[in-house]
Parts: sequence; C-alpha cells; structure tokens
Amino acid sequence: MDSCIYSLLGRDFAAELLPAETSDEAISVTGFVCDPNAARGNRSYQFFFVNGRPIQSRTLQAALEQAYANMLPSGRFPSCALYITASYAAVDVNVHPAKTEVKFVSDKQVFDGVYYAALGAISAQNAQGLGVRDQGSGGASYERSATGNRDMGIARGYEGFRSMSAAEFREKYSSETTDRQRISEPKSTYYEFSDNSEFRIPSSKFNNNSEYQIPNSEFKVIGEAMKMYIIAEYLDAVWFIDKHAAHERIRFDALKGANFEPMSQTLITPVICRPGREEAEVLLENTELLERLGFSVESFGEDAVAVRNIPSEIEIADTEPILGDICASLKLGSSQTPALYDAIYRSIACKAAIKAGKSSDMRELEVLAARVFSGEITHCPHGRPVAYEITKAALDRGFRRT
Repeated sequence: MDSCIYSLLGRDFAAELLPAETSDEAISVTGFVCDPNAARGNRSYQFFFVNGRPIQSRTLQAALEQAYANMLPSGRFPSCALYITASYAAVDVNVHPAKTEVKFVSDKQVFDGVYYAALGAISAQNAQGLGVRDQGSGGASYERSATGNRDMGIARGYEGFRSMSAAEFREKYSSETTDRQRISEPKSTYYEFSDNSEFRIPSSKFNNNSEYQIPNSEFKVIGEAMKMYIIAEYLDAVWFIDKHAAHERIRFDALKGANFEPMSQTLITPVICRPGREEAEVLLENTELLERLGFSVESFGEDAVAVRNIPSEIEIADTEPILGDICASLKLGSSQTPALYDAIYRSIACKAAIKAGKSSDMRELEVLAARVFSGEITHCPHGRPVAYEITKAALDRGFRRT
C-alpha cells in the first residue's frame, strides 16, 4: 500500500505518513495519516476508500479532523489515505449518480473507526520522541529511516472501537499514553543526583504531587528569553520552547488522564458570576459535570451563580472566564462528547498554565524542556507547536562559517 501511495502521490507525501489501523467485528480501517507537523492548508490530500471505492464523506472527514483537534491550529488540515472495509449491507452506494458518496447504516461506528485509527497513529508517533533529526531541517522533525522516509512498519492503532461515554473515552485514551504522562508532583525541593546520572527536578508550579526523572546528559537549558521562551541546546541545535504552550499541554493531558481526580479549593468568599439568565441555567443544569472538574456552583438569582469551590490549579480571577468558556461549549452540543470535554480541558489548562511574561526558575525550565525533548509534548492543545529549533548548520550559514 505504501509503495502505491509513493508512486501515485510522490515521495514527499509518502514521507509524511504514519501507519494507521484498527478494527472490530463489523468494520476495519487501515492506511496512513499524516504527521501533525505535515498538515496542509486545504483538504485536497484526504483520500478515503470504502470497500475499494474512492468516496467523499463528511462523516469520515470530520472523524479524521477530530483526531487532530488538539494538535492543529485553525486553517490547517490533516492528510490521509484510509481504506474502510465494511459489510456491503452496512453501506449504501446509491445516494449519488457517480457513486462518489455513500450512506452508512451506522455513521457513529464508522466515525469511531476512523477517529481511533488516526488517534492511535498519532499517539504511537508521539511516543517515539524526537528521535534522529533530519539535519537539513530548519524546524523540528522526527525519526526517519535510513532512506529518508519514515519507517512504514505498522504502528497499530486502537484495536477495536465503539461508541463510548466520556469517562470510558478518557480511560481508553489515557491507557495509550500512561508511560508518557508522568504527571506527578515533587517530593523534594532540590536536585537529587543518582548513580545512573538522573536527577529529580521538582516544581510545585507545574504538577501536583509529582516526580519526573530526566536524563542528565541529553540537553542543556541555557535560560529563558523575554520571560516566554526557554533556550536549550539539544541534538546539535539551539531550541526555543514556548513555556506557556508546553505547560498548557502538560495540564491538558493531565486533565484527560484516566487517573485525574480534581482537587478543589473552598473559597472563603464565593465568587458571584453573572453570565446572564440563559447561561446561568446551562451551568446549573450541568452541576454534576462541573463538580467532576472541581467547581461547586449554585443559583444566586435569576441571572447569576455563586461559585463556592474551584479547581486548585486555577486562580480566583480566572473563575468567571473559565465558566464562560465551559458554558459556551455546553451550549454547542452534548455534555457527553469527547470534543466537549476537550474544549473544557483546553480552557482550564490555558488558565492553569504558567503565564507568558512571568519569570521561571531553572528547575521549572528543565522540567518543561525534558517533557518536550522526550517527545511527549509537541503541540499545545490549540495546535500550535511548542518548540522551534535552529540547527548548528543554519547558524554556521548565518555567520558564514561554511
């Protein structure tokens, strides 16, 4: 399959692809999706095949793009070549004269298949870390085979898929990334060197009750610029890391984790939010969801709510803006969809993350750099890259040393 894609669409397109595969008793999805860094400005390189027939489908398109929702900025679209196999009774090909559109008996099942196949491929790619870079690149790139193309061996996606509740989704998604999500909190406030040249770097501003082990020789943090960007040496290059974006992703992944348990802080004086009558009703109708996030909300008149508890990660001043974001998300759709939870988690993570323009100590910078260089963090929840590199070769050219 990969050689066919290479022949028809070219080397550059084939080199961007990640193997994707998942199946259950009713449907299977195989093929390739693109690395998030290789997203395009349009959908022209999205190719879907159902039972061998090339088709157009908004359902499949939406499923693919939802898998990338937390990795791509607005206006960027993933590419793919995905082959969906289903029983012929589950597909109606007679809805378009040219048979380029189909109707599925179960849109949800097909949506889930494409979504989890793509998400599994992306997760497998992220788990590999930064790996060996293409030294000619001016920006971050990832592990490639000796031929310059990506290793096209199958990285299996989520085996089996089905419609599931938000809680089940969080547990399943988290199980794929448990090894990479060491969201724990430091037990000490100093560097502790061990015999295997690893050290523990704590930071109460980053995680609650956690420790993080970092290889001592792989990278060197030089400092930070403009109270926004970490400067580090790694893999024969100088890297700039957006500390807010990187920490925002850490918090976002922690919120999505299956083991996430919100810690609330009880406010001495309740925060009174006045979002309006309709918005207040939406919040009060979803108090159970808010409690799972660490908020305690009760009615305070027709157009207001009193907030008595908030998540420990956020500041009191952020209470009303976050509830406003949550309310806006709730008004858009069901309270049980992964997309809704992602929108809510993005809002909380953004407010809980280190603010740009605020100085950080070296230990905090080291923690963030380690998470980025491990490959765990590549994009913020809004899809922006968290790191940018300038290779030594590029610096040498700039100084005319070559």
